Amino acid sequence: MLKFRLISALTLTALVSACGFKANNPEHAIVGRYEVQSITLSGCTDPAENDDGSDLQFGCEVEDRYRVCQSISLEFTNDREYIFSRNRTVIDMSIGTSLYEEDPLIGFYWIDGTNLSICFDGDCRPASFTHEGKILKLEIQQPNGCLETIMAVRK
Repeated sequence: MLKFRLISALTLTALVSACGFKANNPEHAIVGRYEVQSITLSGCTDPAENDDGSDLQFGCEVEDRYRVCQSISLEFTNDREYIFSRNRTVIDMSIGTSLYEEDPLIGFYWIDGTNLSICFDGDCRPASFTHEGKILKLEIQQPNGCLETIMAVRK
């Protein structure tokens, strides 16, 4: 009888684990860490502030004996933190050591229906998002009239 209970408990645990987590709440859909692919500014009140993002430095470059890789990541946590980080990895190719630096900007977010707000230091901005598979498109309205569009891929 004890073996039967043990086998039943293990089977039930395996079945529940195999079902996975389904995100019925939009808030759950965006929780995770993303690698930013592009950031653009459009529709700015001052057209000179529009930016197609072509000057962003992503990827790796070799400088002397160092390989320097730069990226930007963003993360939405379960406790409503929004973390925007500039990341830099420096690899000394002659001895194989690496140094990882992260410069995070931490705020918070909340979702009310289909409305998303992202806040830093009490300054909240309206935003919207679409999430398809691993791709996240985030649009944040900036105070200068610009619409900031961030395209990112879930890590």
